[in-house]
Amino acid sequence: MTIALATSAALPGLGADDRRLLRALRARGLKVDRIGFPAGESSKSRKMKQFLEEHMLGMGLARDTCVIACGGGVRNRQMMARLSAALAPLPVDSSEQHGIDPTLVEAAAFAWLARQALAGSPGNLPSVTGARGPRVLGAIYAP
Repeated sequence: MTIALATSAALPGLGADDRRLLRALRARGLKVDRIGFPAGESSKSRKMKQFLEEHMLGMGLARDTCVIACGGGVRNRQMMARLSAALAPLPVDSSEQHGIDPTLVEAAAFAWLARQALAGSPGNLPSVTGARGPRVLGAIYAP
């Protein structure tokens, strides 16, 4: 089975917990591919939808692949129906079906960034962001 993880390129790299999860998934014979795309409203377009569809299909996704969508767009029934039709026969689920509220993805990302900053750990993935190396992002100021 292949897992396609489509995320905004502005989101940080994977933390230690996430890397453990990926190792566990891969140990079970699952393939995990990450697809990055630009953050922001400009990415909410038919062109980006087509890019994601073509990229996922080009990955050779098979019938045993599940596409998990998240974010506010999941509430758009017409968009989800179009995505499901375009990727058929692959199932397209909302992250809610897997225990993650799709509207809390951005809040979860910022919580993760805060955790990384408090731990003094990098909050970026240079191969995605183009940075020259790992960086601690943000700053913590006492009141």
